[in-house]
Amino acid sequence: MTAVEKLQAMFCDSKVAQPGASTADSSATHTFFESGRGGIYLTGPYMLPHFDGSLGKDKYEVIAPPPGAGGEAVLAEGENVYLMAGSGNEKGQQAYAEFAASPAGQKIGLGVDNGGIIVRLPVNTTVDGAAERKDPRWETFQEVYNESGRNAPALPNWSAVRQMSSEDLNGVVSTCSRDAGKAMGELADELDAELEKQGAKSE
Repeated sequence: MTAVEKLQAMFCDSKVAQPGASTADSSATHTFFESGRGGIYLTGPYMLPHFDGSLGKDKYEVIAPPPGAGGEAVLAEGENVYLMAGSGNEKGQQAYAEFAASPAGQKIGLGVDNGGIIVRLPVNTTVDGAAERKDPRWETFQEVYNESGRNAPALPNWSAVRQMSSEDLNGVVSTCSRDAGKAMGELADELDAELEKQGAKSE
């Protein structure tokens, strides 16, 4: 609740959030940051090559976000290798997945030589992404992910939880008279009901 109150204050009191930020999509926020009108922008490491080209490496700095409750800073979501049900080549799929997670597969995915970033942060602990890229900025992302990142819990329908959360958060920052604490209490009740509905609520 404290974090949401501070966020609301950024929109309503100090007015340091960009206009329309609560509903802006990624392309709009990228453009705003690149224009020099956004001081701090939270995004993933996949934007480094883009900003290096549009802004220049010397025009922005990569910093770690401050840790929140319990010392956790960010949702540490990753990419996946999907194995297709009903495939006629299950052994081939398994072999591909094993290669993708191997040191060789991870280094190919880093795209050091071709600008690709399929692998943003290696899942294989023997591969140091920052060292492979020869770019110390990637070390910041690795440290945040490893030291204070938190994986989002697996749910049957995660999009419903995100939709509820985004609507309530947007409501708090869009309506300055709204009580943030009360709104977050209502959201907690909504999420409890949704998790109950999905059979994912812990006892």
